[in-house]
Amino acid sequence: MSELEKLDAGEPYYFLDDEVAARKANAAKLCQEFNEIPATQPEK
Repeated sequence: MSELEKLDAGEPYYFLDDEVAARKANAAKLCQEFNEIPATQPEK
């Protein structure tokens, strides 16, 4: 079972795994992009 599969299943996983780190980095990037959307322009 991969670390991502463990993560998705809610089981203990190794948080320094490359795939887990990549998912975390992508989530952080998406959060940053979302937070940059102006409140007066929600269509962006």
